[in-house]
Amino acid sequence: GKKVDVVLEQPDGSLAGIEIKGRDTVTASDYKGLKEPRGPTGDDFVCGIILYRGSQLVPFGEKFWAVLVDALWS
Repeated sequence: GKKVDVVLEQPDGSLAGIEIKGRDTVTASDYKGLKEPRGPTGDDFVCGIILYRGSQLVPFGEKFWAVLVDALWS
């Protein structure tokens, strides 16, 4: 059931997870898939990001953010 849309890996082994949502808001349940890989990857997990259609950057605990999808083009 839990998934991540995109996993980015640097040559040093550090990882970032990205979820893409087509909504204007995010909820705690949207982070479930991103929090799953944090456990087995330990210190290699750098951050989890949700790209969404909202109007502001929103921190969601340590290493997690909701980022405006429009930020990709600015």
